[in-house]
Amino acid sequence: HSVSDYVNWSGRHYGYEIVIMENGDRTYSKHDGTTYTTPLPQGKAKSTFSGTSTLTGGTGKLRGIRGTYKYTGIFDPTKGLNEATVEGEYWME
Repeated sequence: HSVSDYVNWSGRHYGYEIVIMENGDRTYSKHDGTTYTTPLPQGKAKSTFSGTSTLTGGTGKLRGIRGTYKYTGIFDPTKGLNEATVEGEYWME
């Protein structure tokens, strides 16, 4: 789940994530980032986002997972487009 505080599709976004693996194990993380939307000719816009996520824990074999990753991407809510690139690292405690 995410919350955004946008004005003209620009502003802060933040929230929490739960990822469920095939075997039922889960990871938990929180994210915080910024979205920028630039108006383009003919009423179109270019929207980009970036931020950082922190892995805060998990269940099962992933119980001690911790880590951080950065994400960047583009989106267009009128087309249902949301593409992201993610890089980071994790470890088990």
